[in-house]
Amino acid sequence: MNDPFHTRQTLLQRVQNPDDERAWEDFVAYYENFIYMVLRRMCYNHEDHQDLVQEILLKLWEKLKSYDRDKSKFRTWLSTVIRNTFINYLDKKSRRQKREDMISDPSMREMLYAENGTELDVFIHREWEIYARTLAMERIKGHFSGKALEVFDRMLDNKPVAQIAEELELGSSSVYKMGDRVKNRLKEEIKQIRQELEF
Repeated sequence: MNDPFHTRQTLLQRVQNPDDERAWEDFVAYYENFIYMVLRRMCYNHEDHQDLVQEILLKLWEKLKSYDRDKSKFRTWLSTVIRNTFINYLDKKSRRQKREDMISDPSMREMLYAENGTELDVFIHREWEIYARTLAMERIKGHFSGKALEVFDRMLDNKPVAQIAEELELGSSSVYKMGDRVKNRLKEEIKQIRQELEF
């Protein structure tokens, strides 16, 4: 995939143009894994995940042209599409299988069937933050030496700087510098991801 940051238009703006096939391919490349990650938390059956991802992508393809960012944030709109598609899928499957057996936990069941959908929006937002951080981390790995990433990982695990320095045979100031460089680059990458994938 080419660097998507060469354009001022966000991916969501581009994908609303039905003639921009590349935008749809980029959209699927970014959002398919996110949708899968959300569904994995919502549903027990792995076989259902792939079917649901495809159904949700189809719904998104059909509805993206009419998405209006003035009416709602994209993640709110996306969570509604995921929720409604998931509930419809459950309704179809419930004729053959108990609905409760397909949902991963009782709190998820309550989230799906809540009238206002706020809890599901919070869940989707939290999952999106995790997904954006993971995607950003993957992107920046090539920019740093193995030790810088090791330092950052250990800092995330709340290991003391002195312990990290000793384990990796570095000075404490090097540990701080490496950790800060990775953290700052990660923040920049997350910012770029948000600019590209969100309105």
